[in-house]
Amino acid sequence: QPGRPQRITCRTNPSPCYPGVECRDAPEGPRCGRCPQGFVGDGRKCKPGRTCNERPCAPGVRCYDTVEGFQCGPCPSGMVGDGQQCKPRGGCDLKPCSEGVQCQNTVEPPYY
Repeated sequence: QPGRPQRITCRTNPSPCYPGVECRDAPEGPRCGRCPQGFVGDGRKCKPGRTCNERPCAPGVRCYDTVEGFQCGPCPSGMVGDGQQCKPRGGCDLKPCSEGVQCQNTVEPPYY
C-alpha cells in the first residue's frame, strides 16, 4: 500500500546483510550471520580487521571476537602483559624498590 513502509526481509534488494553474509528472516526482522573471515562487524556492516582466527593472543590466553575485532583475555597466572604479549612476572613487576626510586630490569638475578 502507498505510504506504508516496506518491510525489510532477506529478499529485499539490496540485502540488509553484508555481501556474502548469510541472512535469515526472523519475526523481528532479518538476522545476519558472521562477517567473512578477515572482517569484523555485526553482519550488516563489515570492515577489514583482525579476528581470533589469526591467533593474535599469547599462548594460553583466551580470545574473544567482538564487533570491533578481537579482544584477548588476561595473561595466565604468574605472567604480566596485555594478553597479546605476556611475560613472566618478576624483576620490577614485583615493585621491589622504595617509593620514588626508579627500578630497572636486569638479566641477572634478582632481575632488578
